[in-house]
Amino acid sequence: MLSYEKTPSLSCAIPTFEAMKNVWMEHQGKNPDSANIIQDGLDKLEDYHDRMDDVPAYVLAMSTYLYLSLIASLMFSSSQS
Repeated sequence: MLSYEKTPSLSCAIPTFEAMKNVWMEHQGKNPDSANIIQDGLDKLEDYHDRMDDVPAYVLAMSTYLYLSLIASLMFSSSQS
């Protein structure tokens, strides 16, 4: 999901991290025996997520992705009418 040879994928990084975090948090709630181990992973994931805030490329990629998604959505909805 985060690495493709010919397809830009940086814009998928933040949503992928959020999805992974949500799955781990859900798993943590259902499996209290492994909650501490999962928390260590969540903490490390948060460290990496914080690093994204320091790299302007992630912000640029996300805004470009959202802009292009909006345009595609508008074009699709207008072609359906």
